[in-house]
Amino acid sequence: MTGMIATFRVTMEEKKSVVREFQIPATISLYRLAETIIDSIGWDFDHAFGFYNNLESYFDSTEMFELFSDMGDPEIRKNGVIPHGVKKTRIPTAFKIPGDKMLFLFDYGDEHIFHVEFLGKSEKEEGTVYPHMVTRKGVAPRQY
Repeated sequence: MTGMIATFRVTMEEKKSVVREFQIPATISLYRLAETIIDSIGWDFDHAFGFYNNLESYFDSTEMFELFSDMGDPEIRKNGVIPHGVKKTRIPTAFKIPGDKMLFLFDYGDEHIFHVEFLGKSEKEEGTVYPHMVTRKGVAPRQY
């Protein structure tokens, strides 16, 4: 075996029938996780995004990871939280144990919201190319 992979389930908030379950290397960045999520539904990866620990209201999160922070533009929230970046932050920083969930917000203008659940880690399977799609349910709406 050649390392660990992480399995995630992603559900689209605006169309709950759109579910993707995939496996990716367990130590990649949140940036690559976001890219995998957007690629899995067939959209262009062309907007800012963030991961938030409050599944109901990303504004009220106490832990957040945003592309804006990597761009040198972190906005300190009213609750004093400073978002971390996504390019250098690795999956285990945000998703520590199976069952951990985060809200993924893509495109702050249109506010496409996804619920991301970490299902666990396992050994990479020899001969499998990652990211590896495990389950693909539903058809995502058009991006534009």
